[in-house]
Amino acid sequence: MQSRFVGVAHQKNLLILRGDLEDSRTWKDLLVHLDEAGVPGKQVHLSRVSEGSTRLSMVIDPETLADSEGLQTRLKNQIPPDTQIQNALSAISLIGSGINDTHANVRKGLEVLSNLGIQPHGVTTSSFRITYLVSRDRLEETVQELHRAFIE
Repeated sequence: MQSRFVGVAHQKNLLILRGDLEDSRTWKDLLVHLDEAGVPGKQVHLSRVSEGSTRLSMVIDPETLADSEGLQTRLKNQIPPDTQIQNALSAISLIGSGINDTHANVRKGLEVLSNLGIQPHGVTTSSFRITYLVSRDRLEETVQELHRAFIE
């Protein structure tokens, strides 16, 4: 199937929670805490790293929260010390059909970012989407260049 791109979408303001949790109770407690705080589950990835250790990566949309800064403070008290909360990030998604039949489009997008001097904070894909996480202050130029490379 030939790649068919239909658009570039972006979200300006995101928080990313990343870390290794030593037992399932820790991440289950964290998810309960987030539910109690009214934090929607935008995107959650849990993967077992080794016996007794789970890697967590979670995307949080701070615009859905009444008290984003307060939540970050509470989370820092709730999560293991080596877990990171990254803010000032944005997501840019290329949308289309057949875009991930090979890795060529992911590589092309990474090349666009590299040419801009941008090292992405993350890359995720689905059958119809490629998403790059970048610093918020580089959002506009990245959207323009990805649009130029894939849509125009």
